Amino acid sequence: MLHAPVRMAAALSMPADQLPSMTMVELLRSYGCEQDEHNGTTEVLAALTRKVPFHDQVVRLRTVQGTRWWRLNGRPSLDAADAFIGFRGVGADITQTHEADARINYLASHDTLTGLSNRASFQDVVACACKQAASPGKSTALLCLDLDGFKAINDGHGHPIGDLLLKSVAARLSALCDGKADVYRLGGDEFAILHECNGTLAAGVLATAAIAQIGMPHVIQGMNLGVGVSIGITQTSPDIHDPAALLSQADLALYSAKASGKRQWQTYDPALEAKVHRRHRLDIGMRAALDQGELQLHYQPLVDIKTEQIVRVEALLRWYLPEEGWISPVEIIPIAEATGFIADIGRWALRKACMDALAWPGLTVAVNISSAHFCSNTFCDEVDAALAETGLAPSRLEIEITESMFLEGGEEVATNMQRLRARGIRLSLDDFGTGYSSLSYLSKFRFDKLKIDRSFVQGLHQQRDTLAIFDAINGMANALQMSVTVEGVEQEQQMGILRERFVGTIQGYYFSKPKTAGQVTDDILVSNRLSP
Repeated sequence: MLHAPVRMAAALSMPADQLPSMTMVELLRSYGCEQDEHNGTTEVLAALTRKVPFHDQVVRLRTVQGTRWWRLNGRPSLDAADAFIGFRGVGADITQTHEADARINYLASHDTLTGLSNRASFQDVVACACKQAASPGKSTALLCLDLDGFKAINDGHGHPIGDLLLKSVAARLSALCDGKADVYRLGGDEFAILHECNGTLAAGVLATAAIAQIGMPHVIQGMNLGVGVSIGITQTSPDIHDPAALLSQADLALYSAKASGKRQWQTYDPALEAKVHRRHRLDIGMRAALDQGELQLHYQPLVDIKTEQIVRVEALLRWYLPEEGWISPVEIIPIAEATGFIADIGRWALRKACMDALAWPGLTVAVNISSAHFCSNTFCDEVDAALAETGLAPSRLEIEITESMFLEGGEEVATNMQRLRARGIRLSLDDFGTGYSSLSYLSKFRFDKLKIDRSFVQGLHQQRDTLAIFDAINGMANALQMSVTVEGVEQEQQMGILRERFVGTIQGYYFSKPKTAGQVTDDILVSNRLSP
């Protein structure tokens, strides 16, 4: 029998006189938690029933003041005739130690900011998922998520706001999965979801819902902050035994989603492996080409629609590989942007374009600059250096930027625009109408020129709606005292419409394809008209 000693009553958070006499079995039945995982109550009860010793068994007890943890040791007690007369043993209250250990274990497996399971926990679960995939019917989808536009918010509003945004994203993902799948934060703005399902169809449904949920405005300290997410999906299979290989597949699919325009999901395709190898080869080759002087700038003339004379040129990157021919900038520029090499190309292009323009008195040269390069705190100094080195007048240099810069950049965008305009350098908004919230950009930032994207030109002679939109853009630009360039003019029908209702510059194959610097010089010398 157990009598009611003061220390035991205190451990159970009960007055000593209220603790009735009871057996250890009765005490554990009353206060123990037999159904708990990793709890020794069941083992102790079994040992007491079988009258066998038990050692270092940790049990959890429910008390009126909360949970207590005890470590128990006991052995049967026999009389002189070897008859069983009860148990003798010792116990220790290890509540503080147990809770401290539990806290340490929790921190080791969870992200302290969001409360989600962390990368270490993720690696363990992925390893188990890969092993289980060898069994029929056991398959797990892996979704790798990366936020779109988070860096601009984190840099522009500060890390505390960025942290609150990450917590909001984590909460939405947890609510979306709600026990159907497990959510992890891998670090930074990278998350992962493990979803037990056969095939990627269910994973695609989940990814679509995640993109919609994350894309809704996040209210952070009274501000509506917008962020998107791109997702790569793959599936465990008997052929994949290495968790790193599974994660690599999801990363390839994620990169494909980002390269296709972001805020979407893609599933893994073996063809992506070949694309990665090509990207790696082009990245190495492009760096060598810049060092060896093999990258080129070609120039496409911009022509005054009334006089048909060249008034400015746009510098365009060109790279020729003997085994392949000309490599499209559409392919190599995203590679350079992803690796950060685009800034090296940008610095070279600025110097080269300014130097070439010295041979074309009176003409402005336009250079396209990536958002990552433009937003750097050294960009304006690099422009100054190119102008000082070549002697080109600042008014003859035009920097072209796209709308994506406003999504990816922070305060540096406005700062650098102001600094460049103060130097007399022209600023042009390229591909107008293809990005997000173009009108809001025009109300916040001042440009010298707006370039109407070729997509609005292609349907001028076929769709009345396109013509109406074109007229509206052109009228708005004129009202804001911006000059206008129409891109992608290729047909006489398009030119006929433009001659009737447009005053500005034209760019496109109707007049000229991009040419070498020497060819542009020849055109200018021949009465400032384009050669056939």
